[in-house]
Amino acid sequence: MNPSTDCYYYKQITLNNRKNILTNVAILLTMNNKTEEDENIKQIIDKVPSKRLFIQFNKGFQNCDKKHLIKQQSNYDLCDATKTALLYAFEDLNEEHVLILEDDAYFVKSFEKDIPQIKSFVKKSDYLVYNLGAGGFIANPFTIIFNKKHIHVNTYSLSHACVYNKRILKRFDMKKCKHVDLYSIYLDNCYVYHKPLVLQFLQKHSSNSNTWPIAGKFGFYLMNKLGLFKEYPPLVEDFNKLYFFSKLCSVLFLMTLLYIIIHGILNIHV
Repeated sequence: MNPSTDCYYYKQITLNNRKNILTNVAILLTMNNKTEEDENIKQIIDKVPSKRLFIQFNKGFQNCDKKHLIKQQSNYDLCDATKTALLYAFEDLNEEHVLILEDDAYFVKSFEKDIPQIKSFVKKSDYLVYNLGAGGFIANPFTIIFNKKHIHVNTYSLSHACVYNKRILKRFDMKKCKHVDLYSIYLDNCYVYHKPLVLQFLQKHSSNSNTWPIAGKFGFYLMNKLGLFKEYPPLVEDFNKLYFFSKLCSVLFLMTLLYIIIHGILNIHV
């Protein structure tokens, strides 16, 4: 049981006329000072590809006792909110898969047509996490070279829209979770769709971004200088560029490795 259960409460939203269903249940993470009338929350409610949506309202570490957190910071609080949502979905609701969204997630216009392919994949595969809109990733290059739509990744950044398998409960360790956006470094069998379906509005000065590691802050600074991630709603073109760069780097890494191996073998026989 999560020691901070009293710091959260849930509200179920009735969803009608969903064309394509990805999961039975979706959980939207937000703070208790937000409402369903929030502009971005409204578009999530309108588009989320699930039969039932539960909004998790978080009182926050500043207003509720969460002494078990490693540090009293928003990044650790988000880890706690995610773990609490996973427990709620898999233990209370007895689901096998759940879509967890952060309240700044933003669905692209044409996302629905891709849902059936992802649903079929998560039902059949041995995945742990399926990310619908990564902010960059390091991938198995063969899944890129052979044009796979479901890219097997070693790690990804951003977790604002992820489908989780029930098996994640045994692997989600709060002692390791400093940033849920980067928790995939401790996991295997993580996947990213070949194109972004759910975007995130990245803010330069937010309670969460202020806790980013130096590399993350520097990367965001560079992207801003290149004109990326400056608008709301977020632009799919910005995420497309990140996906292209991530795929390119993953393939180049493989090519470099093969070159080193082949060059070494040839030198041995000289």
